[in-house]
Amino acid sequence: MKKERAPTIRDVAKAAGVGMGTVSRVINDSGYVGKETRQRVQEAIESLSFKPNFIASGMRSNRLRSIGVIVSDITNPMFAAIVQKAQQILLENDYQLFLGVTNDDPELEVQLFQTLEHQGVSGIMATLNDDSSPQTAAMIESLGVPVVLLNRALVHGKATVVASEQETGCRQAIDHLVEQGHRSIGLLITDQTTLPGRERHSAITSALARHRLAPPPELVATVRHDVSSGYQAMAKLMTLEMRPSAVVVGSNRALIGALDYLRQNHLRYPQDVSIIGFDETDVTRLLSPAITIVNRDYGALTTTAVDLLLQRINKPLRKTETVLQPTWLEKRESVSKMADQAGT
Repeated sequence: MKKERAPTIRDVAKAAGVGMGTVSRVINDSGYVGKETRQRVQEAIESLSFKPNFIASGMRSNRLRSIGVIVSDITNPMFAAIVQKAQQILLENDYQLFLGVTNDDPELEVQLFQTLEHQGVSGIMATLNDDSSPQTAAMIESLGVPVVLLNRALVHGKATVVASEQETGCRQAIDHLVEQGHRSIGLLITDQTTLPGRERHSAITSALARHRLAPPPELVATVRHDVSSGYQAMAKLMTLEMRPSAVVVGSNRALIGALDYLRQNHLRYPQDVSIIGFDETDVTRLLSPAITIVNRDYGALTTTAVDLLLQRINKPLRKTETVLQPTWLEKRESVSKMADQAGT
């Protein structure tokens, strides 16, 4: 049996009584089309079950209706949630998502940016391994497609940024610990090569200073976004002669390692040490006791970033801008009063 021919843009134009250019403007939502004419075209599209071929139209304009999304680690729950939300929004806007994962490899990161541009994506949304690198800034500014950075900000260049405002959540976290009587507070903070590490370090230090506190160097450790570094850093703090009564862990992956160290060494939270983490994950939500966290809305963060990127695609000369999303403390069960902790 001969396969039925799929309807074309010419068929839609004929059914609606308009030219193919008018149909194209309706499909791509570009240029002026009168209300009644637009309705006729949309009715024709629906009645014919016409499916626009965005790939073909993109090839003719040398740009696909697609967006590149670059993240460092797809196994990180935060990045997985961001990719899932971005794909949902892009599909609603008739864009496809091309995913690149750097695995914290700076050379692969550069390769992914260049490959996505050469493949003809309309724009790129990315987190960076190191937003303090001059080479990374120069590479991004040289690209011929719009870029929006998510929770990253170029130290040596300009880019449109959507990021979390860290000051409020960090201040609330330190205030909560101090209210519960904690003065010896350990910090497991990510390094200064990305915006969250710089902002969290600054915000926590400022919040401690408001209470006339400053952690000694031995109570501060740098962690990566992985389990092993969290384990090692917590081991360093908890084997000190004067170990902290509370620890703030600035990475959701490092938090898993920190909690694993406590478990393996028969230490309990919050009885032996109070814990505050960052970002909602299954671990923070489902563990008992539940983990107190500095939280943010991944969905709102991603929605804003994708919307800005689509705006920049339609208006390439739009100035770069920075949009900050809020953070807040969610008090749960992992912080206790000093009088309730073992040995106090």
